[in-house]
Amino acid sequence: VDSDDIEHVADRREALIDLILDAPPGASIKGKLFNDCVHDHYELPHLCVKVMDTPEFQRLRDLKQPGGTYGAFTCAAHNRFEHSLGTAHPAGRVATQLRKLQPALGITEKDVLCCQLAGLCHDLGHGPMSHMFDGKFLTAMKQIKGDDLVPPHEELSTQLLDHLIEQNQLWGDFERAGLDMTD
Repeated sequence: VDSDDIEHVADRREALIDLILDAPPGASIKGKLFNDCVHDHYELPHLCVKVMDTPEFQRLRDLKQPGGTYGAFTCAAHNRFEHSLGTAHPAGRVATQLRKLQPALGITEKDVLCCQLAGLCHDLGHGPMSHMFDGKFLTAMKQIKGDDLVPPHEELSTQLLDHLIEQNQLWGDFERAGLDMTD
């Protein structure tokens, strides 16, 4: 480890401390702060954290984003968990920016939260080896079971989200955030 690396870590730590200390009076953190090597420091809402804290979501830590190519490119070691957090954050930023710049669209805080949740949960349905799971395993299953019975990972993501909410009794959290089944 060279001195530049140590200095960079110290600068990032100081930036996080400044972010917390420079918050306006009365401001509160409504979720959880994350330190990310791509997006730096950001906050995700409490409801996103509740979803992340479930076993169904935590399984994404074990799924490599690059899938089978990880065997050849071992430094590409990011996982679906990191990717999902890193998608939720910019999804929320884009929705917030659109809300500010185009008020005629009528984007609400609820819409912003839905965008963050969509970014967070978009890959829940991935299986081992990522897209190779879709291309090989799901294709073989479709041949065995029939095309209609084996959904793609996008549909599996919605099914797993429904299961995650039920299994972990999160409907109350969704309702407290102003969301219902139609959202």
